[in-house]
Amino acid sequence: MKINTQTKLLDLKGKEIKDQQEVLTVGIILSNTLSLSQKNPARCYLLAKKFATENEVDLKAEDVVFVKEILEESKMSALIAGQIIEILEK
Repeated sequence: MKINTQTKLLDLKGKEIKDQQEVLTVGIILSNTLSLSQKNPARCYLLAKKFATENEVDLKAEDVVFVKEILEESKMSALIAGQIIEILEK
């Protein structure tokens, strides 16, 4: 499954979500979330690096499941995690 890391995250009214001046994207959120996880650090690092540096990441089915688990275990808001999980389930 190919994931566009430049996909912008939106609030419930359809406006871009910003962290200070930067628009949040799938790549920013996944690279940060994966880099903070203690679950399988080597795998998280490699995936985080891809999400931080590539415009499109091709994930295997087992990587999709792993990333979804990391998101579900994180303390991220449902607004952000939900959008990314929705993308991963397409």
